[in-house]
Amino acid sequence: TGLTLTSSAIVSCSAVARRLNGHGALAYNTSAFTMAVSGTWTDITWSAESYDTLGFHDTGSNTNRITIPAGVTRVKLFGNAEFSALNTTGTRGIRFYKNGTGVAAGTGEVLLPAISTANPFSLYLGTPPLVIAPGDYFTMQYWQNSGLTNGTLGANALDGSQTYFAVEVVE
Repeated sequence: TGLTLTSSAIVSCSAVARRLNGHGALAYNTSAFTMAVSGTWTDITWSAESYDTLGFHDTGSNTNRITIPAGVTRVKLFGNAEFSALNTTGTRGIRFYKNGTGVAAGTGEVLLPAISTANPFSLYLGTPPLVIAPGDYFTMQYWQNSGLTNGTLGANALDGSQTYFAVEVVE
């Protein structure tokens, strides 16, 4: 076919694979996040990072965002929210929002109707690999419509669970 594979090409491909393998970020909060407005999708802000290998998250500005850096073309998103059950009325939910304009294709949302317990509960959302461009950004949003100030998301959740927003580089 006229294609010659050189050792430098193999080394170059190998270097790219090593550069992307295991990269991503995990943002979380060091204190509770409470949504006082009922019935509105609201971005969750993140005050800390467990890790951030390529500068996806900034704890100083736009703390609600995971921003895609140059050189990354596909990612997976993961989010978990622990909801305190301050009351048993209404629906709670989480979703991923892209570039401040809409729900990102392939991400969906997860909603849980009212439950008859006063115990905390968690919602988890993950995506398949998403095609993205440098500068795209995602937020994780929270919903509750109980009619009351509600939805405390804690950094130290029951049974080791935690509220977080994460990105994993696929390529």
